[in-house]
Amino acid sequence: MSRRVSESFANGDGSRMREISSQSSTESIQDRSLIDVSHLASQMTSRHLPTLHDYAYPTPFHLLSLSLSDFIPQTPISSKSTTSSYLQKPTIPPSHHLVYFPPPTPISSLLPDGTDPLHSPGGPFTRRMWAGGSMAFNNPLHISEQRITCDEHISDVTVKGRPGEEKIFVQISRQISYSSNPYTSIIDETRSLVFMRDHLLPSSPQSTSNRTKILKPNHPPDYTHTLVPSASLLFRFSALTFNAHRIHLDKEYCRSIEGHRNLLVHGPMSVVLMLDCLRSELKQKNGEEIIKGLEYRNIAPVYAEEEMMVCGRRKGEDGLWEVWVEGRDGGVKVRGIVKTGRKE
Repeated sequence: MSRRVSESFANGDGSRMREISSQSSTESIQDRSLIDVSHLASQMTSRHLPTLHDYAYPTPFHLLSLSLSDFIPQTPISSKSTTSSYLQKPTIPPSHHLVYFPPPTPISSLLPDGTDPLHSPGGPFTRRMWAGGSMAFNNPLHISEQRITCDEHISDVTVKGRPGEEKIFVQISRQISYSSNPYTSIIDETRSLVFMRDHLLPSSPQSTSNRTKILKPNHPPDYTHTLVPSASLLFRFSALTFNAHRIHLDKEYCRSIEGHRNLLVHGPMSVVLMLDCLRSELKQKNGEEIIKGLEYRNIAPVYAEEEMMVCGRRKGEDGLWEVWVEGRDGGVKVRGIVKTGRKE
């Protein structure tokens, strides 16, 4: 994957970020009733995004683990795992890479809802939600002082919905590698973001028609873990991911502007919770099975200060697990398929 921006930007020059912000705001979709999908896709997939650099320091991972420690199951450490830990380099668990590579966005460049403009199609599509994605854990990400690199680009843009109620789905492809070995991928990730029109709020009849539908799980789980995510947990996750999206921080904004009853749990946080609970389950069973990849979809909002249940079940004998999150109504809010494998 080519690096399409200068090193000076990645080292903290905000001028390029302001340029992208300006482009996103000025390249708004002029005809609000008809979208030229091919032009929009061409414009967005050719957008140059910054190459991000970070270091695999332990502090972000430690702070995330500390923040989650009151909410996820704790696995007793056996003498076998303690002995092996001395023989292996400590690694960052699957999905915990999400607290690395903060977006290099000055506050002045943030959009009105607190999101960064890097992947935005522009007005009138100003409301963003995290729709889903995938992760492939190809090689261990070791905690060290090594510099790591994240190359990303917009790989696909699609429009769904009838005229006037369209939603724009933007897919971002990311590749994480050690800077010293950029051609060997550590993690491949895709993110699917959906952008909605500013006038179509969840409190309107058009957008609430589907909210009465409750999707029930297809099978009983092999394990469950119940927790109540607090506003403090959401604040910490927002801080660790450098995410100022107001739907995770501002209750009044959620209720009066977005039409939600409370703060929304981050889509990426749901992924972390699902994988951490599965990782705990795998450790309790034999400790030899590890997470290799995940595909997931966010189906409905998960709210702070409400009970949520993280569930999972083995799907056959080929290393596949179904994982999902249920809300207090028993409906599935997040669903994913995890691929596991043996330790090498």
